[in-house]
Amino acid sequence: MRIISLKETTYNFLGDYDLTDCNLPESTENEWLESGLVPGGTAYVQDTVVKVSCTETDREVFTATTSQTVFAYAHTETEIAVYQQGTLLTLTTDYTEDATGIVLDTGATVGDLIEIIKTGEDERSAPVITYKMTSTVTNVYPPDDDLTNWLKIGATNRWKMFDQYVFTSSEAVSACADTLVPSTFTIEIDTGNTNYLGLFNLNCSSIEIQYKKGASGDWLEFNPTNFPKIQEIVSYYPYEFERETRNWLDYLFGDFVFKKDLIFPIQWDKVSSMRIKFINNSVSSKAACGMCVCGQSYFIGKTQYGASSGILSFSRKVRDDYTGETYLKKGNNAKTIDIDVSILNEQYNKIHSVLAAADGVPIIVQANNEGTNYEPFMAYCFVKSFDMTLQYATHSECNLELGGLI
Repeated sequence: MRIISLKETTYNFLGDYDLTDCNLPESTENEWLESGLVPGGTAYVQDTVVKVSCTETDREVFTATTSQTVFAYAHTETEIAVYQQGTLLTLTTDYTEDATGIVLDTGATVGDLIEIIKTGEDERSAPVITYKMTSTVTNVYPPDDDLTNWLKIGATNRWKMFDQYVFTSSEAVSACADTLVPSTFTIEIDTGNTNYLGLFNLNCSSIEIQYKKGASGDWLEFNPTNFPKIQEIVSYYPYEFERETRNWLDYLFGDFVFKKDLIFPIQWDKVSSMRIKFINNSVSSKAACGMCVCGQSYFIGKTQYGASSGILSFSRKVRDDYTGETYLKKGNNAKTIDIDVSILNEQYNKIHSVLAAADGVPIIVQANNEGTNYEPFMAYCFVKSFDMTLQYATHSECNLELGGLI
């Protein structure tokens, strides 16, 4: 089994992803929606955790006038990403820049949205958060300080797959019309200095993955030909998520149980960026991903038989003591994993330190041994407890209890 410690990184959404959920006006720290006129009583504000680029100072959206080419935006040169109507533009090919702003090579169409995001390492901050106003107020407090009048809804659609909650999913704007027009969206993720990638709570028929080494490298297919280790560890390349059918009875009458989670290795010395396209061919369904994270893995040991997995339910089940009637309200659930791992004594100190360092922080756990692929033992989770027993001359036992994050 492996524990994967997460790495903060940067993300870009490519041209087939709609950006409209980030276009409502944002308030400043000293002027939180004083007019109350934002559509739906909603304001987008910033959390404090360092994560991705999308603060008011790190990002700006312009609505272009007819044939407008010049957009003023102070920044460090080469440290911005520029989008026009959701399509990522290329420096020198589509626009030029200096420290004061950018100039498009071709004038924009009236109404085009030009989004500029800073990408410098020291300029990233948390996903944009949605708050809903619950009463008519003119207040000077940020919503986090005024829970009486503001209700925290969560991250906007664009950032839900990076908000640390598995059950909040970023999804494509358009559902699949038919199998020839699938629902899709694409992201690029910086995977430098990481060797594992995790995708959780997927709603996809398949995903397509490309990789490159360095900023000027070519995009290549991420497949067993280029990375033979993938096929050894991950048994379902190409990454299709259709249900398993072993016979005609399954095909005609079997339950629709689809894969939801995927964890696979990447070679940090050959891969610096990955491009992931999420595809859903199910009619009326949208491509979606609940969590995308990458990190550095640590091998703990071999998972032993007797491993158990389950869920912790947060559905409400209330029974009336007089009538016996039961109220059921569907809620989320979190994975639970309880496993025994055989570890080498020569690694005892290191493994103890790794597990102790994982206390109180989110991690990815891949508790399958090579040759097995049980989804219940793949989780975005935290260490609830561990107990290491120095048992034999060469190896020992470690009991590990994990709680999934929702």
